[in-house]
Amino acid sequence: MKQLHLHCQAILILWLAITFNGHATSDLPTLETKQTIDHLRFISKDGKFTYFQLRSGSLRYSTNYNVHEVITGVRGDHYEVIGSSARKKIAISKRGFFHQLLGVRNIAKIYISNFNTPRVRYIASGISPQLHLDDQFISVYHPENGTITIIGTEKASDKSIFKLKNRSDPFFIPQVVMLSAKSILYTDLSSTGATVILHYNRTTKRSKLFWRSLLLNGKIEICRNGTDLFIGQFGRTSSYQGSTIWKMDVTRSVFDNSRIIYRSKLNDIGNIICNIPGANIHFISDISRNNQRERFEAVSLHTTNHNSKKIVLSDIKEAGQLLNLDGRLLLPFNGKLYVLLGTNSSTITDALEESGSKKGKKKK
Repeated sequence: MKQLHLHCQAILILWLAITFNGHATSDLPTLETKQTIDHLRFISKDGKFTYFQLRSGSLRYSTNYNVHEVITGVRGDHYEVIGSSARKKIAISKRGFFHQLLGVRNIAKIYISNFNTPRVRYIASGISPQLHLDDQFISVYHPENGTITIIGTEKASDKSIFKLKNRSDPFFIPQVVMLSAKSILYTDLSSTGATVILHYNRTTKRSKLFWRSLLLNGKIEICRNGTDLFIGQFGRTSSYQGSTIWKMDVTRSVFDNSRIIYRSKLNDIGNIICNIPGANIHFISDISRNNQRERFEAVSLHTTNHNSKKIVLSDIKEAGQLLNLDGRLLLPFNGKLYVLLGTNSSTITDALEESGSKKGKKKK
């Protein structure tokens, strides 16, 4: 499935059975690590520490050739390790019976830790955890209750819970952006099934409409980088075609300072990543021409140049998603992680014990 709904503000490695096409080849460099990619959950950009998973269901943390168990699990447990550009906290999602309960609504246990430390604490249950505001807050979505929970990462009592209006799509997963400690933007579905962006005020505990999709059957994405807010709108059917990306300054009145930085007549997949260092955003775009067969590739777009054209970064023809791994821009495909931006080598300092070996120090 090409259109994968991924919240790319997070730094995340998923299991790599995402897209398989035996006919596709690529000249792109792949991420080089000392351990197998399917066990990898996170590597810092300098390779100094790594999170990896064992078949036993244990999540391990490795640094300077020392390995520590982070969370004890059982066979069938699956972990996602999520960071942010602030690099102050790490969020960890643990799902049980991962290969038996394949639904996106499968509830996970969410843990939090300081960056570059194996000590964790449980913080909530739900899915789609995301760090906000210099890692001061974390958001978690609970699909069974239809609620978004905002929790302070240092002060768990600083907590807000609010409910989505969505009644039409049980598989909808909202995106969340915090503008301030009291101001939150999130995506939702209206009574007609159209995607909207709502603004929630933690003081008044009320939501109001912030943005409405111009396409009835379109997908909306939101992504924040510093003072810049990006809103992407992508059509999903031949009846509602087109892709548009807006940019706003969140320090000004966000209702009157938006400008279009990208527009296409084709239905891009999106999956916008806006927090890689630099002035570019990155997303999956249909680059086909003259009624050719769809060709989806990773592209980069400069956001400060009004006349900027997208630059194609990949060559696999069927790109589906992008990952931000601690400042690296990665493209998962055919069981590999292709490196589009950033170094592809993490083998200088990272070290892992072999799967199934005992916890402890590994000899050089």
